[in-house]
Amino acid sequence: MKKFYHEHRIFVILMGLAAICLILVIFLLFRYFAFGNSRNVSRRTCENISEAVKSEKVSGLKEDKLIDGANIRVNERSNIVFVTINFNDEASLEVAKSRAVTAYEKFEDKAKECYDFQFMLVQEATPGIDGFRIMGAKNLTGTNFVWNNNNITKDNT
Repeated sequence: MKKFYHEHRIFVILMGLAAICLILVIFLLFRYFAFGNSRNVSRRTCENISEAVKSEKVSGLKEDKLIDGANIRVNERSNIVFVTINFNDEASLEVAKSRAVTAYEKFEDKAKECYDFQFMLVQEATPGIDGFRIMGAKNLTGTNFVWNNNNITKDNT
């Protein structure tokens, strides 16, 4: 054995490092799949919150003069709150985004800890206005909203 080690020292050292790396990768994969991602909130806690999220916030959104209608749907299976807000002709895209962020801030902290949020902002096109249809999302662990930029304009058609 000593003779083999002295003749193939570099090979033995490289195989030892490869074995250590393999053990480390197996450990990290096991830890990821066994314990899942960082959502530590129990399902029961989220189920108790879902009814309050739906009923309480729709009325607050409908009171705004720029909003024609709002709909909130909670998907408890994937822990996502879908909010659709329809804006009238007076709203601009930036104002609509700010209203969505304001609406998100009105949700309880418990709901923000349980659910991801997805907003769909819609303004129908009229003869004087291009309108918009844009989506924004806020993940549990994210700090800001992420807005898509594929809004259809006259230049894109």
